[in-house]
Amino acid sequence: MKMRKLIPRLDYRYSLQDVFISLKGVFTNKVDTEYLSSLFKTEDIFFVNHARTGIRIALNSVNLKENAKIGVLVYNCKTVFNSVKVAGYKSVFIDVTNNFQIDLEDLKRKKDEIDAIVITHLYGIPADMEEVRKILPANIPIIEDCAHSLLSRYKKKLTGTYGDIAVYSFGKGKLPSVGDGGFVVVNNKDFLTNIKKGHDKLPGQNVIAELKYVFMSLILAFLHNPVVYGFFTYPFIKKIDEKSDLGGKYEHKESRTLKVNIVLFLKKMNKLNDLIAIKKRNSLQNAEIIKTHFKKHIVPICKNSDWNYFMLPLISDNRDEVMVIYQKKGFEIGKHFSKSIQWATDFGYKNKTCPNAEILVEKVLTIPTYKSFIK
Repeated sequence: MKMRKLIPRLDYRYSLQDVFISLKGVFTNKVDTEYLSSLFKTEDIFFVNHARTGIRIALNSVNLKENAKIGVLVYNCKTVFNSVKVAGYKSVFIDVTNNFQIDLEDLKRKKDEIDAIVITHLYGIPADMEEVRKILPANIPIIEDCAHSLLSRYKKKLTGTYGDIAVYSFGKGKLPSVGDGGFVVVNNKDFLTNIKKGHDKLPGQNVIAELKYVFMSLILAFLHNPVVYGFFTYPFIKKIDEKSDLGGKYEHKESRTLKVNIVLFLKKMNKLNDLIAIKKRNSLQNAEIIKTHFKKHIVPICKNSDWNYFMLPLISDNRDEVMVIYQKKGFEIGKHFSKSIQWATDFGYKNKTCPNAEILVEKVLTIPTYKSFIK
């Protein structure tokens, strides 16, 4: 069988240099978070193994009543819905616009049903947090899910600095691509003590787990090499993973972040602005190339924002055709969160209560931003 290259839609690179940087973390007693503290203007930063862990801790820290109802975007990751459930609460599903932002009109209709809200900045595209704050009563806690939106800005202000608590992620294929991990930033000091207590209860990681993770990250990077990915990973491993979740993308296991991943994340933060500039250039270029062949596409328009182009989502009437054509050209095109309505239904979503999202899941595609279609 002839090998052919296939560029994965997400960047899973993990170099030998990353290995050496990570291994230093195994023997690091204290991680220097001064850069993050200066960026977010707070020293109250807590590292967790996944953003889902951070969301769960945040929800259990904002003094909600039993069986509280949490507003969440229905077009979202399954792990957000599950975090609400693990916290002991129920989800109230809110629609999204064609710009992949929270539907403010739908929020107005449902604001009296919710006791707190998790705002996800999808694909790094900032929500209009000023309007969200105006719509919601002052006593409703706001948790910003910034798993996609590290260094995205709305009106020149970083996402994660508008709400009471913010949760970030630097998992595999994220921005930057490191390894599983994330952190919680506390803006409202009224909840700080509860966050500390929740974080203190998380189990730590031992040296064996740290070394094992570095090894597994190397294996994963190998599996995402374009030649290996096209010949083996995509046609075999990925198909199995979609059915059985081999990689644990959706499981809810809580712990603190591995030191190897924190150290590598902080190292890569130094060059993150340069990477964002490259991703933005590639995004705009790739979108134009697709539009020259397929006329009916909607590209997000985000006023007053400067987003990080973690991924570029498009709404397409020719989704499957685009995916097939570009796969033949050597690029994987994705359907990120296309199962979100199906997932949400498992957590209580009722059909036709978020009509625009139900359309989006049938038309959304995501194109790579770390690579250009022009070679």
